[in-house]
Amino acid sequence: MDYIIFLIGVILLAFGGDLLVIGSTMLSNIFKFSSLFVGLVVMSFATSLPELVVSLNAALSGFQEVSVGNVIGSNIANIGFVLSFTAFFFPVKIDWSKCKHDFNFLLLITLVFSLLVFYYQKITFFLGILFILFLMIYIYFISKKNRSEDLNKHDESILITKKPIFKSIFYLIIGSLCLYFGSDFLVDSAILIAKEWGVTERVISISIIAVGTSIPELTASIIAGIKNEKQLAFGNIIGSNIFNILAVLGITTLFTDIQIYTEQILQKDIWIMLFFTLSLYALVKFFFKETLGKMAGLILIILYTLYVLFLFDLNILNIC
Repeated sequence: MDYIIFLIGVILLAFGGDLLVIGSTMLSNIFKFSSLFVGLVVMSFATSLPELVVSLNAALSGFQEVSVGNVIGSNIANIGFVLSFTAFFFPVKIDWSKCKHDFNFLLLITLVFSLLVFYYQKITFFLGILFILFLMIYIYFISKKNRSEDLNKHDESILITKKPIFKSIFYLIIGSLCLYFGSDFLVDSAILIAKEWGVTERVISISIIAVGTSIPELTASIIAGIKNEKQLAFGNIIGSNIFNILAVLGITTLFTDIQIYTEQILQKDIWIMLFFTLSLYALVKFFFKETLGKMAGLILIILYTLYVLFLFDLNILNIC
């Protein structure tokens, strides 16, 4: 039965991801926003809803380390699993001049978050407020940067295309609901299956749950690639990782502080998350400035595979 629920979750996520991309691209055309902006904000918020729900429920249920582990694992999976898979099959377009500030911001908050978690071993209500404040400032600036220069034409297009606006919002709402319930089914069934295999809670949160809550990003990114909205895919990953730290943990700590006790999270996982972020930064800035293709995807896939083997305390000899 768990495997059937798992399959239902995957189907809902695929359907929701398709609606999300359709609604996002429609909004991008109506409001004259770039695909990068839509990926950074609209799609990122919607695809991060599963992480928010899972982390909030886990924290309120007393599983605080599952809450933070989900965010760390999801950010790693978004780069090492989602982006690598998408880039390998659908080259991801990158405009470094437009996305460098967003990437620098992601790198900064990832570093700050890692240092805060390492030194204080706790994410408090006050830090949560700061996270949300930084997120609001970030959204304000990228909204201002990507707003159409021709405001008169912009306003006229809104008046003429009321139905497409409502239609796109409808797609976004239904798509988000599919992502929410699909992720819920997927994660719940994955936890039960993982427990049958004797996997610990930390490993569950950073691997199974993280990958499960990252499937919306994978689905949306692949469908964006299929529909030739290739810049949406990259913007979605960057934006989603920003939302995971600032929004997911920020909102969660409004309800309860997150205390971290496990040494593996403090000494390994947060730094691995920073390593993946730095690796992607290096690939984009120095090696693949315009497009992430098969080679970049293969590099990230290899890194993520090694990480999973490390996470489960496996090695190639044991597998063989």
